[in-house]
Amino acid sequence: IRTCADEATARLTLGALNAVLYRCDAEERDTIGEGVYDVPNLGTLAYCGIQGWYSHLKHIIPNNDLGHPLCGHLRQGYWALDYVSGRLHKYSEYYPEIAPLAAWFEERWALVKRVPNFLVPRYFALTMHTAYQALVQRALKLMPGKVVNSSRFTHELALTSVQLLGHVNSAGLRPISESKADCSMSAGLPHFTTHHMRCWGRDVFIALEGLLLSTGRFDEARDHIIAFGSTLKHGLIPNLLDTGRFPRYNARDATWFWLQAVQAYCAHAPEGLDFMSVSVPRRFPDGETFVEWDSDEAFSRSSTIAELVHEIMERHARGISFREWNAGPALDSQMRDEGFNVQIGVDFASNGFVSGGNQWNCGTWMDKMGSSDKAGIRGVPATPRDGADVEIVGLQ
Repeated sequence: IRTCADEATARLTLGALNAVLYRCDAEERDTIGEGVYDVPNLGTLAYCGIQGWYSHLKHIIPNNDLGHPLCGHLRQGYWALDYVSGRLHKYSEYYPEIAPLAAWFEERWALVKRVPNFLVPRYFALTMHTAYQALVQRALKLMPGKVVNSSRFTHELALTSVQLLGHVNSAGLRPISESKADCSMSAGLPHFTTHHMRCWGRDVFIALEGLLLSTGRFDEARDHIIAFGSTLKHGLIPNLLDTGRFPRYNARDATWFWLQAVQAYCAHAPEGLDFMSVSVPRRFPDGETFVEWDSDEAFSRSSTIAELVHEIMERHARGISFREWNAGPALDSQMRDEGFNVQIGVDFASNGFVSGGNQWNCGTWMDKMGSSDKAGIRGVPATPRDGADVEIVGLQ
């Protein structure tokens, strides 16, 4: 039972480890068409992967809690065992390196199915514990020494990088990807996981230094900076990326968090300031006009990272004024008509601060929009942020 786990996990990438260890229900359904496991008298697991089971087993094992609903379920049949290995076989289509681990589980389940049913919980727990320890060690080995040689608390923080970065079919970083298993960062599990709600400009770049740069995931950090940079429009980085198909520009702060991420990447990544010369194909070639993502115009012009930074500064200095593309209920069912009008500028006369917005839009992370007709607050921001927001001033 406890042999060869290191060999079975030796080729796993961090993207594959996301699929093996984690995946919330929406991510799983989006990718392989099945959801999280539901244990009778316990409920659904938090994750589809090994972590979902281990979150319960880590309490069951030291307390020998054989009366736990999970133990009762394991004594009744082999459904959980088949689920664990079955989903790994499906993910092998995206990550071939998962196949040896799926075979490892199949070999052990064949042995477990030969023991009396009252012993199944013991050997299920032993198998899952063995796999979990090997998987965590594999993840940490793929990170810098400062992470590997640090505290357990730091290890747990580092693993959030694996939790939040993974592949879903409906939400990549580009409309057309060369990889079948490209990874994108979730703004938060389990709610922001698929389609246009997965990748948020401010969330990605607030988290980028901790989740990607500190863990040595420079390629993924680079991909996210370039993907959002390629969609620069009106001098703004989008609030919602939507794989670059229909990005939405209703955030004043995402642009400044992106700029901070560029600075942090140049400071930490091996390529350093050479990154500023990297060429980025433009989703909207003139930086103003909407074109369909699959048209000949899309991505027909390129700018360097340095040119994108200059364009952001220049557009803010000149003043930004536009009405959101496709404004109306189809874009935002709660927002009042005036909220779709975006104005941003720099108050050169008094303080030099970036200022903008109006009382009907949010534009920052404090973006709860009222939705109650009964209370008379539909389309009224819970926390108006028009003016010079303190976090944007700080980022300037």
